[in-house]
Amino acid sequence: MRIADEFLWLAVARLDALKDFPTLLAAMERMPQNARLAILGDGPLRAELTALAGRLGLARRVRFVGFEPDVRRWMQAADGFVLASRFEGLPMVLLEAGACALPSVATDVPGTREVIVNGKTGFLSRPGDPDTLAAAMTRLMAAPLPARQAMGKQARRHVLEHFSIERVLDKWEQLYFELLSRDPATWWARLAARKSLNRQSAASA
Repeated sequence: MRIADEFLWLAVARLDALKDFPTLLAAMERMPQNARLAILGDGPLRAELTALAGRLGLARRVRFVGFEPDVRRWMQAADGFVLASRFEGLPMVLLEAGACALPSVATDVPGTREVIVNGKTGFLSRPGDPDTLAAAMTRLMAAPLPARQAMGKQARRHVLEHFSIERVLDKWEQLYFELLSRDPATWWARLAARKSLNRQSAASA
């Protein structure tokens, strides 16, 4: 059972260099003692990160859960989501956290800044900087519960408005017709050439 005044952070990612868990663990060392972190995922750096958590005195505050198929259950139990990546494309875990109305803290890199509206649905911090990451996480922890809940609701609204399947398809359709309108002859020529290659491949198979 969780102690009432604990704040549970959740991180879901492969344990590799790109996700920069050393910075996250260093940030945890700087945070209030009631901060707890559950890390879902596995990877080549698990043993190294577990040892680092021990050296930082975080053995009782950080839990390496490993692979967990029911991520949504953890998101519903957590108080905040955190992602310390050095680079992201479009982080699906942030979208899922937002869909679960879970406020997030993440590094300010391409991809995450598309999902998090800084100060409204979560907070952004400098990549590779445990001090600013800890400050952003502590800021969320210090917010009153109603404010965090409101932030989570805004996160959910933002995800549904901008990243639903229908919205993504609309964006792709808009981009397609925009590119087509610039040089339709070239696009149709490429399409015809691709169809011709497909027919040749099928005939030779």
